[in-house]
Parts: sequence; C-alpha cells; structure tokens
Amino acid sequence: MYLSISCSPETEKKAFGVFVSQIAAEFPFLMHGIPACSALHLAYLGPSQRPKYVAEALRYQDRAIPALRWA
Repeated sequence: MYLSISCSPETEKKAFGVFVSQIAAEFPFLMHGIPACSALHLAYLGPSQRPKYVAEALRYQDRAIPALRWA
C-alpha cells in the first residue's frame, strides 16, 4: 500500500516503508491505524469494492481508537 499512497518516492520509502513500520511496533493504535488507512486507500482505488474496504477500515478503526485514547 505504501508504494501507491504518496507522490514522492522518498516519502514512500523512508516514511511509509521504514519509519511508520518501526514506530508502529511500539504503538498498538498505529498497528490498527495502518491497515485502516490502507483499506480506505484501496476503497479509493477500487470503487467497485468500496463497501468491502470501508467496512474493513471501520473494523480496524474500532480497534485503534481505544488504544489511541489509552496512549
């Protein structure tokens, strides 16, 4: 997913490919937030399957919010 979400190759490789992945291991809300964001991005890219991806994003978001509030 990170290879198609950014307009900049440097951002793709460094921010999404390395940095976000590393800090996600420390923060449970981010571990759920990443796939939520990915699902929304896929919903944008594939309108025919939008309801499926939006539902999946909501499931991950439901897990991320309590962890974010706790943090």
